[in-house]
Amino acid sequence: GFETVDVDLRNLPVREFARLAQDAGLIHVCGGSVLYLNALLKRTGADEIIKRLVLDEKIIYTGTSAGSIVMAPSVELYCYEAGEEEFISETNDFSGFGLIDILILPHANREKHIGDNKNIIRHVPKQSLPILLLHDHQALLVQDKKWELVSARER
Repeated sequence: GFETVDVDLRNLPVREFARLAQDAGLIHVCGGSVLYLNALLKRTGADEIIKRLVLDEKIIYTGTSAGSIVMAPSVELYCYEAGEEEFISETNDFSGFGLIDILILPHANREKHIGDNKNIIRHVPKQSLPILLLHDHQALLVQDKKWELVSARER
């Protein structure tokens, strides 16, 4: 019963994104490279549009993987993830949306991410914010600046 619109911020003018976002009830941002996604959101201005709509309670935001990571105050921890090196030079601003006050480390239960996560975890002592390790069946639900860990896994 939902109407969906796929958006590629690399090819969509920011005014068109703002119009689509204003009319949306929910925005979902997918995963991929954390640093690339963060830089793209900043470069296009989509980050400010999304933040304003979320703070004004005009939309619900959901994110998968990198899409959830950018909600934090910083994405700098991901400079240490294998595969992100090529995107470090695309930005000198590692600030995230700042809509949550913790850092997210998704896919904590996935074998293929263990190497990346070990590299990131080595740099955790440099962080002052708490880090939430999320399994793929878990989500962070944030309402009124309070958060709750929810699970889709059957017991």
